Amino acid sequence: MKTCLVTGATGFVGRRLVSKLAELKSDVQVIGAGRRECDGPWNHFSEVDLGQPDAQISLEGVDTVFHLASKAHAVSERPGDDSDYRAVIVDGTRRLVAAAEVAGVQRFLYVSSVKAMGEGDVADKSQPIDETMSPEPKTPYGCCKLEAEGIVLESSIPHVVVLRPVMVYGFGHKGNLVRMAEAIRKGRFPPISENNNRRSMVHVNDLVEACVQAIISRVNSNRGTYIIANGKALSTRELYDELRNEMGMRPINWSVPRWVLFFGAKIGDLIGKISGRRMPLDSDIIDKLLGSAWYTGRKGEDELGISYQDDRGFLK
Repeated sequence: MKTCLVTGATGFVGRRLVSKLAELKSDVQVIGAGRRECDGPWNHFSEVDLGQPDAQISLEGVDTVFHLASKAHAVSERPGDDSDYRAVIVDGTRRLVAAAEVAGVQRFLYVSSVKAMGEGDVADKSQPIDETMSPEPKTPYGCCKLEAEGIVLESSIPHVVVLRPVMVYGFGHKGNLVRMAEAIRKGRFPPISENNNRRSMVHVNDLVEACVQAIISRVNSNRGTYIIANGKALSTRELYDELRNEMGMRPINWSVPRWVLFFGAKIGDLIGKISGRRMPLDSDIIDKLLGSAWYTGRKGEDELGISYQDDRGFLK
């Protein structure tokens, strides 16, 4: 790699990736790309909004593209309504790939999401989902991610790789895990009873490492698709307990029965339907809290040499 472009460079993962690339080789030139220019660890910055039809994308001299830019998925999505995602995720990726083909870019890595696979039924509930599962995305966000993957994989760029990370955590993130920790700290998140579900996660540093390994690996990763997930898949109650411990809070030995949560969710559904507003507790929230999203990143470990560190703190 001599000149790399990182889209979504101002984001949570993007900034860390740019720093990692700069550490990897002192002579590598890293171009950050995003909607609004700001200070960062990049050598140069390209201000571009991939979601705009008239976006001007110049990749002259760029040999490697790391495509992280996206639109974050909402907590709740209406099935079939992909208008909020298509412009950036699908059309933006198509514009970037076309520019890469014209400029002769040699390597292209796309950071997708396990939402492109879905979290549907699998034959053996005792095993995590892997890359052999046929993608069946359940949300508009997931459907758009899968379509964007196809654009990348079917391009004429010599070497392309797709990564599907699970929920990303780490210091500085502002996602669901941080909101859950804050609710626990304020006493607004009850200790849910153990229901043995499993939620896969990956630390941001491990995802950044995977991005680099997918490009520099000597194995034939071309046209490969890899789930990025460490081996630490916790139940919601286990995660609750670990977050309390990490924040220095005392353990709690009691729990709220599941039937209380389901009853509260039904009330939330009813009030939400009447008021037209989303309630803090409804059936969709309960499904996410008590459901499983269990994946394995073993293929990436075996083929790309990715090494996960499972002992990192969730808020560090």
